[in-house]
Order: sequence, then C-alpha cells, then structure tokens
Amino acid sequence: MSDVSCRAFSYFTSAESKGFISVDALVDGLGVSRATLSDPEARVSWDVWAEICERFALALKTDEALIETAGALVTSEGFAAYFGKALGLLVDTRELYELGARWVGPTLYRPMQFECSALDRSTLRFTARLRPGFRPCRPWFVMGLGALISLPTYIGLGQAVVEVSSLSDTMLDTRISPPPAPAARSMLRRFTNALRAPSAIFDELALQQRQLSRAHEQMRGTTRAFRNTLDALPYLVAVHDKGLTATNRQPRPEQARVLYANPAFASFFGQSPSSVVGVELAHFFPGADRARLASWLDPAPHRVTVADTGSTLEVRGFDSIEFEGREAAIFHATRVTDAELERDRSEAALHGLLDAFPDVVLRFDRHRVLQSVHGAGGPELAELRARVGQHATAVLALFHWVDASMNETAAADLDRAFHTRQVVSRQMSFPRKDGSRAELLVRYAPIGEELALIVHDETERKHVDRRLAIAERMASLGTLAAGVAHEINNPLTWVLANVEHLQSRLEAVADREVTELLCEVRDGARRIAATVSGMKGLSRVEARATAPVALKQVIEQAGRITQHELRQCARLVLDLAPVPDVLAHDVELGQVFINLLVNAAHAMPPGASPETHAVTVTLRSSGESVTATVTDDGVGIDPEVRARLFDPFVTTKQGTGTGLGLAISRRIVEDSGGTIEVDSRPGKTSFTLTFPVAGPRPLPAPSASPPRTARLTVMVVDDERLLGKATARLLFNSQVTVHTSGAQALAALVEGPLPDVIVCDLMMPGVSGIDLYERLALARPAALPRLIFMSGGAFTPRAIEFLATHPVRLIHKPFSTGELNAIVTDVARHAEA
Repeated sequence: MSDVSCRAFSYFTSAESKGFISVDALVDGLGVSRATLSDPEARVSWDVWAEICERFALALKTDEALIETAGALVTSEGFAAYFGKALGLLVDTRELYELGARWVGPTLYRPMQFECSALDRSTLRFTARLRPGFRPCRPWFVMGLGALISLPTYIGLGQAVVEVSSLSDTMLDTRISPPPAPAARSMLRRFTNALRAPSAIFDELALQQRQLSRAHEQMRGTTRAFRNTLDALPYLVAVHDKGLTATNRQPRPEQARVLYANPAFASFFGQSPSSVVGVELAHFFPGADRARLASWLDPAPHRVTVADTGSTLEVRGFDSIEFEGREAAIFHATRVTDAELERDRSEAALHGLLDAFPDVVLRFDRHRVLQSVHGAGGPELAELRARVGQHATAVLALFHWVDASMNETAAADLDRAFHTRQVVSRQMSFPRKDGSRAELLVRYAPIGEELALIVHDETERKHVDRRLAIAERMASLGTLAAGVAHEINNPLTWVLANVEHLQSRLEAVADREVTELLCEVRDGARRIAATVSGMKGLSRVEARATAPVALKQVIEQAGRITQHELRQCARLVLDLAPVPDVLAHDVELGQVFINLLVNAAHAMPPGASPETHAVTVTLRSSGESVTATVTDDGVGIDPEVRARLFDPFVTTKQGTGTGLGLAISRRIVEDSGGTIEVDSRPGKTSFTLTFPVAGPRPLPAPSASPPRTARLTVMVVDDERLLGKATARLLFNSQVTVHTSGAQALAALVEGPLPDVIVCDLMMPGVSGIDLYERLALARPAALPRLIFMSGGAFTPRAIEFLATHPVRLIHKPFSTGELNAIVTDVARHAEA
C-alpha cells in the first residue's frame, strides 16, 4: 500500500509537452524506465514518485508558481480532456471534488489520505495528507494545488477559487469555491461534443471494466490468503477493531479488541489463536499508559516491555485496513534480541556522547531525509531538530542563520558528497547579532549509505590564532624596539649627562633663560627616553623597578608637556584632590597620561576651540585605591572599535595613528597593579584609571658602615667613548677611569688593584659585560660585588636570560646624576662591608 499508479505520470508528460522539463532527465538513474511510467496499469513506489517530484521542482528552480501551473496541465491533456466533457453531464462541480477524494485520489496515490466536506452551499474543504512514515514531498502538494484550481476545467468549466489554509511537506488543506454548474442546454451541447471525441473514452472505460473483473476474482481468495500469510509469519500479528463501535466512530485504542491473532502472537502470551479473539489488546500489556496504547496505530517503530516475561517487543501499527468487512488495524511486533538491545544501548551511548560535543551533527539517510540531530544545544539546534523527517532541501534552508546565499552552496556540497562518497569541507563566516563574527567549518562525511553533516564552530580557535599572530608580531616588535632602544639610549645618556653637567656649571651664572632652556632640553630628552621605554616594554624583556609615585605631580607634568597639543582645541581642567602615593614607575606612568591627553586633543571635532571644548582630569582616593579620570567632550569612539581599543595596532586616527599607544598604556597600568577602562558615547569619552595605594614611604635604612671620607675609585667600561666621558662627568666626586673595551677592562681588573666600583655596559662588541662577569667569576670573584651594569635595552636572548638568573645591580640608560651617584655609593658601601 505504498505505491503510486503510473496513470498519475501524465503530470510530467503534460509538462514535457509544454516544454517545462525533460522526462528522461527526471527518471535518469532511478531504476525505472519511461515505458513503465507511461503504462497506465503499472505502479511505482512512493519513494520513486517523491524523488521524481523533487527533481521536477529543482528543474523549475523551485518556483512554486511555475510548479502549480505545471500541475494544472493534467486536467487538459489526453484522456482527461475527453472523459471530463462526458463526466460533466453526470456530476456537478462539488461532486467532482468528492469523487476525487473518495475514488480517484486513493486509487492513484495509496500513501495519501483525502477528505472532502461541504462548509456551506458554495464552499468545500479539501484536504490531502501523507500517511506517517512516508517521505515528505512538498512539490507534489504544490502540483496538487494547481490541479485543484483547474479541476473544473476537467468538465469544461472555468477555474475554481482556492484558498490555501495550510501547505507543507506532508499536507495540503484548502477551501474551494467551484464555479457554478452549467445550464441544461449547455450541458447537452457539451455532451454532443463529447460524442464526437475519439474512442479514447471508451478504451478507458473498457480498461476500467477489465481491472474491476480481475479485482472481483482476486477478492474471492483474499481473506483466506491473508490469514494463511499471517499464520506463517514468525512475527506477532493481531488484527484489531481500533475500539470502533456502531455508535462511536472515533478510534479508542485502549478499548481495541482482537479480531484475529496469528499463532506467534497467541503462543507468546501462552494462549491459542482462537482464545484471544474478542479480548482487549490492552489486556496483554497491563499497566500500559494511554499514550503507549495510542501508539498501536502509529507505523513508526517503538519499544514495549512485557511485564510478565521481561521481553522487549518492537511494535508497529498499520491503520485503516478492511478485514472481513470491518474497518480494522494491524498490531505488528517482533522480539528484540539481547544483541539488538546491547546495540541500541551502544548507539544511545554514542548519541549521548555526540550530544555532549560542541559540534552539530546531522545524519541523512540515502534518500536525503534528516534522521537525527546531535550537539550541545542552542537555538539553531532546536530549529534543526524540528526538521527531523524532512528532506535535505528543507533542512539546508535553515542555513539562513549562517548566510542566505549559502543555501545553494550547501545543497551542492551535500549532493557532491553523496555522489562521490568523499568528504566535502567548506569554511563559512557570518556576523552574529552582537556584532562579532562567527567562523564555521562545515563537513559532509559519507558513512555507509548515509551522510553526516558536521558543523564545527571555529570562532574561538580563530580568535586564539589571531591573538597568537598578534603576540608573535608584538614579540618581533619588542625585540626590534629593544635593539632600537639600545642605540637611542646610549647617545641619550650622554646628552642628559652633559645637560645636567651644564646646569651645575651654570648655577653660578644665574642666567634664568639659559637655565630654562636646559630644563626644556632635559625634559624633552626624558620624554624621548620614556617613549623608548614604553616601546621596549611591549616585549617585557626587562622588569622596571617601581616606587611610590605622587600621581598629582605626574598628571601636572603631563599637562605641561601636552599643553601645545591641547591649547589649540580645548582647555585643560585639572581637578586634583590630595591622594596617597601609588606604586609605579613614574616616567612610564607619565607616558600614560601624556598619551591620554594627546588622544583627547585629537578627539575634538573640526573647528573646536578652548572656549567651547574642554579636557578634564579628576583625581580622587577611596579607601585602598586611587582613581584618575580623563574626560573629553569630543566626537566619541565607534562601538565596534571600542571593543578592541586596547588591542595592539587598533587606532581611531585614520592614516596617522600606530595603534600602540593605548596597548602600551594598558600594559603599564596593569604592571602597576591597576586597571584602565573606557566609556564613550557621542560627545563624551572617559578613561578611568584605578591604582592600589602604595602605603607609607619606607624610611632610609641606617648605614651599615660610617660615611666614607676618601674619594671613591670607579672604573667605567663602555664602548661608546662619549658616553664614558659623560658618565665620568656625572661622577665628579669620584676618581674615574674610563675603558672603551671589555678586554682592556678585564686585563686591568685581573692584573691590577680593584676599584671600589665597576660601572660596565651590558651590551658591547667583543668582550661584553656578560663575558666580563663570567671571566671575573673565575679569575677574580672579589670583583663581582663591585659590578654595576648599564643597559640601554637587553634585547638578545642571552642578555635576557643573564639578567633573569644573576642577582646583579642594573641601572637603565639614560640615568640622572642622582641615580648614578646613589647606586655607586650604595655598591661601594656594601662591597666595603
């Protein structure tokens, strides 16, 4: 009862005659010939019919209006046209639809159920449903809609008005208003025309008579053959009345009584076939709930456990059969073996494992029907699970949550995987509702005759890959920055040293203008040093010493330095309350506020002036933290950029910014134990920095030995001659010897008397500071406590490892007179002790 009469194939031959499609293309590879499909006495399986309909729809590019038009052609071609003219004398248009529902439809399409009922004198309700368990086929229902609209033309009238209540893969529900019946004179004229028709009408009637005769002959032996067949089956089979009675025509499965049972059914329950007739089917399954009893009419397989025996049965129901003149149904069951139960448990465990995976897995059978969906959840998964039992065409339409343009691509990939039996993979990228992008890897993997579609979300992995790529770029940039810093810091050291020396020499002159000029030169050089330090800090190759910092002074100095940027577009408002010190590196922290103030100036709209716009810095303390806020009334930051604002190479300054300022600033703030956050909207942007309080400044430790009265002897070792001379000038209270070569200094230290302090550059050609340390450790270890290393940037792996593994004293270039003399004095005191 799952086939279709080839008489219905006239749909496609009619469509071919009008140039819509090629019939040969529709049947290619289906294992059924065109001759068979053209034989009115032949039948084909529903799966073949549904596949032809799907191919027909694809040939028309799934244009449902065109498919509907093609479906209407069957009412105006061949036998239908001639027979319809004569039939119009016998029936009116309403009866025509009733005949279709009661006779024509069930005869041609056995897997279908048809209903036709009058809603009022001019309107009918016509419903066609696909029985459960059969392959869904929406194109067939669309073609049927076209036939319903044009059916009155079958008897020579106009088209009907059809209102669609529901159209899906498995059902068509309509309201039909047929055209009025013709007058008697018109009917007579149509009859006269019909008599002139070719003999096709009478040939068809003769064919129908032959088929009816054969059917009567077969019916005589049907009942006995049916019983004999069921008796020979090893399965449990019972025919029951569905609980129907003469007064109640609604099925009540819980009251269904057995009309017949084969020996396998009776013996399983320990009875004879005759003794179970008339017994309610529920009697054999005590304790079964109403839902399970109702499933006896469901053709889908389900499991039932028999309480008395502990056996498990796989049960199916077959509805709407006629048994000895009564409407009945079949209860069909097979025993489930232990091996099958174990297999099912294994499959259930596998499904449970797949359901726990983050990947979404869709399983299609060989007919491209979705069988199951697995995955870890989500709204897309719920949509997919609702499509179980539907064809791949309907399922892949859900790729709208990826990209509507991917629907055809997905269908093509699935077909290629089915035909080639090879894995097909494709990358997909689409925007999420929150503005981020999702990255998917979709794989179509053939498994036996089936196919698994696996959707893997690679968003997080791609994000990690991008972060790793940025990290590699930052590492390379850090290495480069450290090398550049070394080359800048050496000359910068002697510039600052000489400026300080000049300042000390000119104090007696008391020339205020010269003194201010030197201060500006010194501040500019220190700003260069801070910038280089920030760039170098990207690689984190060296740890900078921190100390309690007065944040108010840092902000005021940053305001002075950036005044030239701000005064053209905004006024600077400082609202700085007294706050405790914070633990940080003062120069680096100054660089943070300089960067924020310069960014605020650049955020001002064109034409901004100090009269209309302002940049405000507030400073407050609360408990154990200090908060500084930099606020501007500029254009604001785009939300998409704001989410990545602190990432390296992200900038709002098109064509001018490097995208490193805020990344460096965040690193400096976080190294100080603080946080930095941004809040922005059009007309206002605020950066809020929070730092932990440093605590009280430590008192200077008492000297371990009395102050030294004699001048210190200091050896300075640096391959840069000018830097050596500048360092010597800063140590004006000491007796200084300068060596421009590590080898020269090593010979003097091994063979001669040791100086009180050795100030040595870490990175030098030939014998470096590291080489000097290692050789002194072997030849003269007493010199090691007297060593102070100078570094303009330790950028080689060897230098980084040396500083991390040896407890040496280190001073960073450029340094001031006070810094250098303080560390020299401290080392001399500890070496002497």
